[in-house]
Amino acid sequence: MKKTKPYFLFLISIIFVTLIWDKISIPFDLESAHVGDSYLQNKHHSQNDTLRFIVYLSIPFIVLIFYYQIYEKIFYNNIKNIIFKYENIVSESPFRLKVFLFISLNLIIIEFFFIDFKDLNYQLDIFHEGLWLTPSNNANIKNEFWQSSYILRGYVGNFFPYLLWNFFNIETIGITRFFSFFATLLNKIFLLLIAYRISSSVNFNTNLKIIFYLILSLTFLTFTSYMSPIFLQRSILLLLFMFLIMNFLILKNKKNLNLILIGLLSSASMFWYIDIGIYINSVLFLFLIFLLIKRKFKFSIILLISIVGGWTTLYYYIPNYEFEQFFINVKLAISTIDQIQGLIFPTPFLSLDTRATKALILFLITGFLIITEINNNKKMDLKFLLVVCVFFIISIFYFKYGLSRSDSPHIREASSFLYIPLITLLYYKIINTALKQKIFLSINLNFVSYFLLLVFVASIFVDKKLENKSFSNMKMSKSSIHKLINFSDDIFLNEDYKDLISYYKKLSSKDECVMIFTNEVAVPYFLKKPTCSKFFLMYSATPLNIQNNIIKDLKENSPSYLIYRSDIDAYGHAGSRLKLLNTFIINEYTFFEKFSHWEIFKKK
Repeated sequence: MKKTKPYFLFLISIIFVTLIWDKISIPFDLESAHVGDSYLQNKHHSQNDTLRFIVYLSIPFIVLIFYYQIYEKIFYNNIKNIIFKYENIVSESPFRLKVFLFISLNLIIIEFFFIDFKDLNYQLDIFHEGLWLTPSNNANIKNEFWQSSYILRGYVGNFFPYLLWNFFNIETIGITRFFSFFATLLNKIFLLLIAYRISSSVNFNTNLKIIFYLILSLTFLTFTSYMSPIFLQRSILLLLFMFLIMNFLILKNKKNLNLILIGLLSSASMFWYIDIGIYINSVLFLFLIFLLIKRKFKFSIILLISIVGGWTTLYYYIPNYEFEQFFINVKLAISTIDQIQGLIFPTPFLSLDTRATKALILFLITGFLIITEINNNKKMDLKFLLVVCVFFIISIFYFKYGLSRSDSPHIREASSFLYIPLITLLYYKIINTALKQKIFLSINLNFVSYFLLLVFVASIFVDKKLENKSFSNMKMSKSSIHKLINFSDDIFLNEDYKDLISYYKKLSSKDECVMIFTNEVAVPYFLKKPTCSKFFLMYSATPLNIQNNIIKDLKENSPSYLIYRSDIDAYGHAGSRLKLLNTFIINEYTFFEKFSHWEIFKKK
């Protein structure tokens, strides 16, 4: 009974928090609300789901921790050992483990060139790809960034085509497609490096470390296909951050260098993707507290100097007016994005939403495994447990991505970082259980490691979702990449959009800017004109101050024609969300004609 009691208490607490999920609610402020996908009509506060998520995890974890501390009286001491004595544990990276890392890294680089890049000319996602094509087009024409476009992702997240176009001196959609695939390769590389560093931190012999590394790597890579990755382009910097944190915690040498690089990510991440910047800076704050608790004042000072140095360098490098607009942009995005795109997170279990419930179950399982491992810790894997705790904290922050936009794809992608600590702990427990039962005594571990390497080799030939890899593509990779990069932009459009672009170019030839009152965000890019307002994205324009800014811009830069409505707009007519702006357009413009799927209005 004593062994099952913590499981029973944990289960009871989960049932309890499930029943009170819908009762956890922050009062809704109608005056500060914006039209969103489900928040306003349901009087649902934008931070309700975040609070519910925190409570849902906290209560079962606290119950379990209190049980272990009260009845076994070692949990608190084990936490202190992890924090204050982890540096006493020597972590080794055997030469053979480094060889396997080198081989696997080369294999995934080879796999990258198995892709037939010229087949990446599939139809443009007129909304999502427009989120970076149109602001980059604005920046290209105006030679400004935040002055020319209000962006929700981040400097790199929205302007990376502009950076590519200027660096490679070629302005095409194909080069942005290639970069997106290259970003997945970088994610794979960092996942392997993380698996390597984790394996070097555990108290296993060389053969078991290699086996642990290979099974971790193979499993991590299953989530990262080129056509449907769970680790997105935005993940790169967060994976790098995790790797640098691991280096600092595990390695004895180069701590100062890793600290400097960690500190520089404070500013760099905010210019990467805004949400990633918030997650990294939140973890950095906790990391600084960790260093202060340990009385590592020298490291704390180095970290702070690096953080301040990074921000100071960017401040002097970026023009003052742009830097000011950057902060205005970030503040506005943070204060409005949850309400604008809000979809209520389904009640676990009771809603019968399997994706949402599965995500919470996996968080609970991971937390349970961490707490039980800390309680049972025998002081040999302190570094390993500390690293896993850091990973779990990062995964909790990253899940915010799926708490505001709580549909199935976003919940899937928001769960990506959770799989790192979860899979790591599961394999760790399996290997430790096998060690205790002396199963490995009858197994040739050297043979197992080489067999797993062969599986790794075979895996690069396996097509995952929508992939079409082939060894023959490798011989033609250079010409294939060249063809993709140099594809005419028209090849990415269907015939309807080609006709619209051709027609509207002629119609609006005298207009100096473009106003698209639909969510077909990429259209201005094809017209090669700037948007009449920096607030080019109608989906994010629901706050009244943004609508007023668009109206002001339209008064100053009045185009003769605008695209008012689209029958194929994936997010519906913008007029239902942007009532103030819609009224202005109706008053200032009149119906001109219906061209295929589009209603075009003309200035009165």
